[in-house]
Amino acid sequence: MNEQMDNDADTFLASRDDYELITAYFAEYLHRLSIEEVEQENNSSLYVSEHGNSTSLTGLEQATIESMNSIDNTTLGEMKKEIDVEEATAELKRKTGMTTFATSTINIADARAYAKKYYKNYNPTYPKYSNDCTNFVSQILNAGGKRMVVSNSTSKLVSDNKYWYIKSLPKGGKGRSASWTVVTDMYSHLTRSQKGYSSTSKSSIISNAKAGDVIQFKKSGADRYSHGMWVYSKSSDNLKLLDTQVII
Repeated sequence: MNEQMDNDADTFLASRDDYELITAYFAEYLHRLSIEEVEQENNSSLYVSEHGNSTSLTGLEQATIESMNSIDNTTLGEMKKEIDVEEATAELKRKTGMTTFATSTINIADARAYAKKYYKNYNPTYPKYSNDCTNFVSQILNAGGKRMVVSNSTSKLVSDNKYWYIKSLPKGGKGRSASWTVVTDMYSHLTRSQKGYSSTSKSSIISNAKAGDVIQFKKSGADRYSHGMWVYSKSSDNLKLLDTQVII
């Protein structure tokens, strides 16, 4: 699903007349998956354990799968109404396909060094999630010197987007803000202190972006941003963008 959203990998699917509706559904599914993963972790003592290169399917993953099955009974119209309510409450009216946020205060060299080291070899210090792009963008920004905004909470998840952090908890495990791992929550955090530049034009985004910026993507027809990447470098007519496993 991520490959389809990022690169239209299945060209036959992308040629369908109802492709915008399909990608709108995908975007909502990925968003809900991100939320369900953090909520299940926050409310469950179960966890995903890793042994070497293999990952065990535990109660947490099973609970997430069962929870996500409920989306099958939700229409796009119902999703749209829910999103409109959320965005009105948060005053987030995202109208266009790409938004870029400047992060000029970070050390670009340090951020690049981290990104280059870990985009294919995941840093085991951090938890990994099904839709992991924002988690990795957060790691890059932090490696570049962006200061965390840390809550005193000992909860595994803090939904207040004035915070942006991940930390070790006294009783073990990691606690974090939703803005560390969820695309739309990172948007909410970044827009608290700065304005982004939004456009459906690739050339306009390239013109306005610079190395070190965060770019978030929304597919045509979708109501949510579904993917985030970090600008590794820029040439006159192109951007090298990076997330976990991908440089484009």
